[in-house]
Amino acid sequence: MSYIPEKIYNKNIARFIGVLIGLVAWILIALNYPQDLVPLPHEALLLTWQIIENGRIWEHLVPTVWRTVWGFLGAMVLGITVGIIMGVSFRGQNITLPYIIIGLSIPGVAWAAIWTIIFGFTHLTPIVTVLVVCFPYIAMNFWKGVENIQLDLVKMAKTFDVTNKNILQHIIIPNTAPAAFTSARFGLSISWKVVAVAEMFSANYGIGVMIIRSFELFRYTETWAWALIFVVIILFIENGIFKPLENKLFKYREETDISRI
Repeated sequence: MSYIPEKIYNKNIARFIGVLIGLVAWILIALNYPQDLVPLPHEALLLTWQIIENGRIWEHLVPTVWRTVWGFLGAMVLGITVGIIMGVSFRGQNITLPYIIIGLSIPGVAWAAIWTIIFGFTHLTPIVTVLVVCFPYIAMNFWKGVENIQLDLVKMAKTFDVTNKNILQHIIIPNTAPAAFTSARFGLSISWKVVAVAEMFSANYGIGVMIIRSFELFRYTETWAWALIFVVIILFIENGIFKPLENKLFKYREETDISRI
């Protein structure tokens, strides 16, 4: 493998090339399908802009974001709690692992149907669906982060009669910050997708509702337009929130210079 100097390799150029490849693939697919089924990128983007411009987006975007945030926060709290229990206690690991495996095995669409039967057409259905689907992934990721903590530090702290609260605050949490950040990024991306599926089952308003409604009415270009709104928002969250936060929190980490190895 040839080494590419950092000055030559530009991340922005690489990302632009990646987006360009995706657009070219989209155009090639659209040209081989009827226009009513797969629109060209500019057609879908134009309709997306019209949805934003006429204000239709807000009555559906706000409920979707609200449900996603609450479901995600619940999944983070439960996932991190279970991850810590699994990482610090073999007994806790044996108790919770079956639930993690079950949670990972059942598809999100199945959970959406189950919670719709239980809670009906309420805001609680998509929120609980997001929580149940996402927390096993967060717990697994955080569990591995806790396992990476040097047990000698914990043993030494206990030798000096350090309380469990201080061990958690000064050893476990700082050393699991990267795992928590990764869990948040991973969990939010899953939450954003799961809430749309749950809305198709149990809501009258939301982006998921508009996607399935436009599909059922054979307005496929509108289906693509509403789906593009998901893409725009997740890109905003990634580049406007997670990337700056990651750069700030982990600024102390220097990238390894492969040329020196």
